[in-house]
Amino acid sequence: MFQEYVTAAGRAMVDTLGRTASRLQARRPLAVDLLESEDAFLAIFDAPGASSDSVGVEYENATITVTVHRSRETPGEVRFGGRPLAQSRSVQLPTSAVDFDGASATLSGNGTLHVQIPKTEAGFDEPIRIDPTAGDD
Repeated sequence: MFQEYVTAAGRAMVDTLGRTASRLQARRPLAVDLLESEDAFLAIFDAPGASSDSVGVEYENATITVTVHRSRETPGEVRFGGRPLAQSRSVQLPTSAVDFDGASATLSGNGTLHVQIPKTEAGFDEPIRIDPTAGDD
């Protein structure tokens, strides 16, 4: 009877540790590098285990946000879930003068996501022009 108690207590402890580790892993953001060339920004995210239909890329207020949702098929009960099912990361661009409509995203077989966003000409060396007739009614 004592052995059964020790085994049950051990399983409960492993289950608790597994759930805690899984929550901590889910809070860890995706790794990202932001590179800049003369004509574009390139954000490179590490998204191991992701597929193209499980990755979401959004752009708002000069910020790129990538979210990855993974599925986990297991042949048994997960006792220690160290691989997060969802992760995300945002990266702020140094300017909002980009052409997000011209952006592209590519996911490689090893789980590296490349998000390339072309720069626009306005906003870098030229002031933004204000149309004096806009707003006149």
